Amino acid sequence: MIRKGILVYIAVLLGMTGIFAQVSPDCSNAIPICNNTPVNGGTFGLGTDDFNGVNVSGCLEETLLGTIESNSAWYRFRTGASGQLGFNLGFDTSEDWDFALYKTSDCTTLGDPIRCNFFDNQDESAFIGVGEDPTGNTDNVQYEEWLQVEPGEDYYLLINNFSNSNSGFSIQFSGHIFVTNPFDALDCSIINNLLGPPISACENDVITLDATTINAIDYNWFEDLGSGFQPINGQHDPTLQVTSSALYRVQVIMPSNNNVISDVNVVFYTNPVANMV
Repeated sequence: MIRKGILVYIAVLLGMTGIFAQVSPDCSNAIPICNNTPVNGGTFGLGTDDFNGVNVSGCLEETLLGTIESNSAWYRFRTGASGQLGFNLGFDTSEDWDFALYKTSDCTTLGDPIRCNFFDNQDESAFIGVGEDPTGNTDNVQYEEWLQVEPGEDYYLLINNFSNSNSGFSIQFSGHIFVTNPFDALDCSIINNLLGPPISACENDVITLDATTINAIDYNWFEDLGSGFQPINGQHDPTLQVTSSALYRVQVIMPSNNNVISDVNVVFYTNPVANMV
């Protein structure tokens, strides 16, 4: 197990375009989270260079593209309590992932990461992260020390695929903070409530989700049936009519690039059948 050095070669990328669920390659559009995430569709590309040409950030070094990011995903979270906090990033053992965690509320002032790992994955581990490997592997050098957090702290998490080939990853939070504060260890107020509270409806009902936002440029809708958010093709209106149970998400594209993301759970129940008396 060694740290990756700087490699230089010519990479030819053909036909690798697409949209992946639950992934934002740019810090400015980092996905807000307050609980574990399912495995997503993977990452491709770096979007905007969030480091403005700088090629070192903490332990992160230049990738094969000559930038810190190559296939990146950004997330943000806020603590709701004090205690010991960690996380596990789970992925296929054949893949090479790195991460950096920044304690900041502003992408323009990231500073140095407070936790960072850039080791390769020669040992074919299934997890990297902060705290302890959930498999019990105490020799996994892809784990950094636990965080000791206080309420109201903001963090940005950069996850980057170095191997240029990936099948996605999941995020699982850990630590004693979830024992003492199982329901408010992380602050869910950072997730916009534009779509409102969870919705219960009867089968055959049609529910209209309304994300209308002043000055919005575009709308992207997603649904999660249990395996991660997937884009709903062709749906770019401010409203969406739904007739099936799922976790729905809207991404509202704003002129300032300060995009809005909101989720809502919609559950349809079978109509009760009256018994004959």
